Amino acid sequence: MKTGSTRLPFRAIIFDLDNTLVELVDAKRHACGVVTRFIGLEDNGELFEYFRRSVHHFESHEHMRDYLADHGLIGGDLFLRCTHIHDEAKLDHVHAYDGVPETLADLRERGFRLAVVTDAYMEGARARLERTGLLYYVDQLVTTEMTGRKKPDPSPFLLALELLKVLPEETIIVGDSLRREIAPGNQLGIVTAHAMYGDRNLGSADGATPDYVLTDIREIITIVDSDRLS
Repeated sequence: MKTGSTRLPFRAIIFDLDNTLVELVDAKRHACGVVTRFIGLEDNGELFEYFRRSVHHFESHEHMRDYLADHGLIGGDLFLRCTHIHDEAKLDHVHAYDGVPETLADLRERGFRLAVVTDAYMEGARARLERTGLLYYVDQLVTTEMTGRKKPDPSPFLLALELLKVLPEETIIVGDSLRREIAPGNQLGIVTAHAMYGDRNLGSADGATPDYVLTDIREIITIVDSDRLS
C-alpha cells in the first residue's frame, strides 16, 4: 500500500477492458488470420503486425487499408469486405478471462461502483462487453472519444471518478499496463492493482509501482475484504 497516505474505505473500482477483463490479443490475431486466408495470402502474422504500428489507433481500419494496398489489393469492395470479416471474427473470438463475470457480480453485490476506462471507441468497447456478458455489471464506461485523450493521460480516469461520484482515495484501478493504468493511478493517488495475468509487455515503467499484483482477477476480492477488515 502507499505509505504516508490517508485513504478512505474503497467504494469503487475502475477496470481497464482489453487484456484485463477480456482477452483481445488472441482474438485480434485470430481475426487477422481469417482475413489473410480469405484473400489468399499466407497467415504469417504480417497483418497483425500492421495493427501494432503506432501510425494509427490499434483498432483503426486504416491498418487494413495499408496492408491491402501494400499487397496491391486495391479497388472494388475488398477493403469493406475485409474489415467486416475482421470485425466479426474478432468479436466471435473475444472472451472474458476466467473468473471475471463472477468477480464483477460479487463486487456489485457488495455495493461497489464499477467503471471501465478504455482506449477503445464506444462501439467496439460496448460490443465486447455485450458479447462477454459483462456490460450488465458496468456502471460507467469511459471510451477514448469521451475525452479525446488516451491513457496514460489522467483525463479518462478523472472523468470516471466524476461519473462514479467517488474520490481517488476510495478507488482502485485494475489494469494490465504499468504505463497506461498503474502510472496515472499513482499520479492521481488511486490504489493500483496490476493485472499481470494479461500484461503482454511485462517490464518496468518509470514511477509505476503497483500497490497490488494480480495473477488472477478473483484476487481483487481478497483485497477489498482485507480493506473492510482493517
